Amino acid sequence: MIYTSYFGKLKSLPSNFEPICISRWRPAWYKGKSCLTLAPSKELLNWWKACGQTKEDERTYIEWYKNEVLSKYSAAAVYRIIKNLAPGKIPVLICYEKSGFCHRHILRKWLNENNIRCEEWHE
Repeated sequence: MIYTSYFGKLKSLPSNFEPICISRWRPAWYKGKSCLTLAPSKELLNWWKACGQTKEDERTYIEWYKNEVLSKYSAAAVYRIIKNLAPGKIPVLICYEKSGFCHRHILRKWLNENNIRCEEWHE
């Protein structure tokens, strides 16, 4: 099992969970593990900040993220990368967004579509 969450929930994660940042940039105070392989590019993030963030823009973002990040790896390879970053623990992929549209939701859906169980962490 893999979970997803956001930085604001780090303190509530059980001790057997291993947070792994999947953001392009991480907070200065965060000293945990990161996986830039799964982060959106600077170009994609800059485009997203500048666009109207409409439903059509979300579809464009999803395709861009899939083409730029997810198409480079098999789901099995991504699973191995994540599990190797969390030996003996349950990995939790974290980013900034508390709710709403976010690349971690795209990643979670893609993992599940590829038979790798991934859920949003709810205390």
